[in-house]
Amino acid sequence: MTSFATARRIDALGRVVLPADVRKVLGLNPGDLLAIEVNGEGIVLSKAWTHCALCGSHDQLSDYRDKQVCRTCVETLSVGP
Repeated sequence: MTSFATARRIDALGRVVLPADVRKVLGLNPGDLLAIEVNGEGIVLSKAWTHCALCGSHDQLSDYRDKQVCRTCVETLSVGP
């Protein structure tokens, strides 16, 4: 695992730019999700591996109440049992 440290300033909207070398090491691309954890007084950022919260599928995901849900489960929930 590659290890390095850098400092970045937080802008007025609370944003921080991840340096290109960090994005490259983690395989992050525009539109990818980041998992954000508070650990004591620190923040841990990691690539979020997205999957449906109900069935585990990785296909056709959409956000629903801070969770990822696939289209099949959304349709099933919409129709009901």
